[in-house]
Amino acid sequence: MEEEEVVEVEMEMEELEEGLRQMEEEEVVKEELEEGVRQMEEEEVVKEELEEGVRQMEEVEADMEARPGQLQRFCGGAPTALADNYTFAQPGIQIKVKALEELVSRIDEDVHGHFQKCEVEYLQFAFRWMNNLLMRELPLRCTIRLWDTYQAESEGFSHFHLYVCAAFLIKWRKEILSMVDFQGLLMLLQNLPTIHWGNEEVGLLLAEAYRLKYMFADAPNHYRR
Repeated sequence: MEEEEVVEVEMEMEELEEGLRQMEEEEVVKEELEEGVRQMEEEEVVKEELEEGVRQMEEVEADMEARPGQLQRFCGGAPTALADNYTFAQPGIQIKVKALEELVSRIDEDVHGHFQKCEVEYLQFAFRWMNNLLMRELPLRCTIRLWDTYQAESEGFSHFHLYVCAAFLIKWRKEILSMVDFQGLLMLLQNLPTIHWGNEEVGLLLAEAYRLKYMFADAPNHYRR
């Protein structure tokens, strides 16, 4: 009888230990599930913030395109400073894109040559830069900072913007040269990773744009061959 009782006790202890092990495993699973839910909630918040940012940008962009006259008055320039950007065929934008191409060819021959090698035309990515004043390339907080500088700068929207675009393009020099084909290069240029940019990045961009402007300020033919 005593041996049978010992066996029963041992079996009960094993069952208890197995039950405890299962409970511990269930607790681990529960914690993993809770962590997964928390991560999903955080991702949902980020997604909502991104969607709100995109919605605001689309509203501003639509307003710009629908009321170019108000944009001109906001820019504070001469009445004709941006007029050609929003007339039929948008000749002003095409002229600015061509000026950007010529400027970059002087600033960085490697980048310019890489575009030619991959058969990427400046108009395919820079048209949007000129049309929307980089609003679609930068977070809204950065666009506000950039445009504030444009307002303080003489001909900021119509002239200084060219140097900002050049500085912005060269900023991604390493990434541009790493692309080996047309599709990869164009996708990079149309989706540059600026989502986490803030005042520091915009400040550096503007500093480089000022440097380029002052380098070429006394050379009116700097983007002419």
